[in-house]
Amino acid sequence: MTKNALPPLVSVGIPTYNRANLLRRALQSVLRQDYTNLEIIVSDNCSPTNDTSEIVELCQRDDKRIKFYKQAQTIGAKANFIFVEQQAAGEYFIWLADDDEWVSDDFLSSLMKYANDYLLTFSSAVGIDGEKHIHINNCYEGCVSQEEYSLAFSANGAGYPFYGIYNRQKMVKADIKFEFPDWPYYGEGPFLHKVFLEGSTKYVPEAKMSFLCNSSMPADVNIQIDAFVNYVEEVVRYYSSIKLPGALKAKLLANIFRVYHHHLEFLLSRSNFEHQAEEIKNSSILSRAYGKDKNFFK
Repeated sequence: MTKNALPPLVSVGIPTYNRANLLRRALQSVLRQDYTNLEIIVSDNCSPTNDTSEIVELCQRDDKRIKFYKQAQTIGAKANFIFVEQQAAGEYFIWLADDDEWVSDDFLSSLMKYANDYLLTFSSAVGIDGEKHIHINNCYEGCVSQEEYSLAFSANGAGYPFYGIYNRQKMVKADIKFEFPDWPYYGEGPFLHKVFLEGSTKYVPEAKMSFLCNSSMPADVNIQIDAFVNYVEEVVRYYSSIKLPGALKAKLLANIFRVYHHHLEFLLSRSNFEHQAEEIKNSSILSRAYGKDKNFFK
């Protein structure tokens, strides 16, 4: 890059729905970044009030990098995420949820130091649950190989790396696409398993983001349980379809089902049908994972 050349364009996609005050905070965290060659794409998923439009249009007066779209009708969260990515012109793309925040002004510049060499470059994160701050970033410390990243992700399960920077050229070379199941929750999970195992990833602890824990969970916990079971089944199908050393596959699946049990207990504690716990735990996916399907680990 010559002395006066612009750094690569980074496209920031912000899908939003009816959370104007949180969106204001998210936008402000983008606008104060010291990495300035950005386009900021906001898509309002047909919010019932004009609050979202008013906040974005106010920000647009001072910053022409913002592009604003208001959907004529609700298209669903998945479609809104895909929509902002499809509008992007940058060599690099990153999503920002409307209830998330980039904590430091050098968040993007810290990630961009490595983004040229990796398919996904992601930050550390703090999950905020009421007044309690939950640090969840330690599991990627020291990871170098994709095997190490995959084992760390499968043992942790938190989906926040999804909100890292994607090198779009490397995605094409790896034949990895932004494709997600149409679930109300956990839709990024199968995609991240594929990225960690088949792509190239870099954890950058000095870049920091925050997110609100469980802010997008469906109000009906039964819907969430169904989505979670679908997620685990899809991940099991993915690992059973690819060739891996038996020991690695066993470690990955052991991690997945450890997380499965823990999170399912949490979901069941919020539901009205704890008596179904044993039935769900003993479902076919657990039976397969523990070896009743003798071909599973081959």
